[in-house]
Amino acid sequence: MPKIVDHNARRRLIVKSVWALIGRRGLAAVTMRELAAEAGFANGGLAPYF
Repeated sequence: MPKIVDHNARRRLIVKSVWALIGRRGLAAVTMRELAAEAGFANGGLAPYF
């Protein structure tokens, strides 16, 4: 049985995570790898949301 994912909740988590990183490090310093770690996903797990 496939895992049921709430994509809207995941998008909100990603947005919240990126703003937290921007606040700490600045926009120019944020990488996708750091964003994935902050949100608790694998680096490749963010691609479907962009």
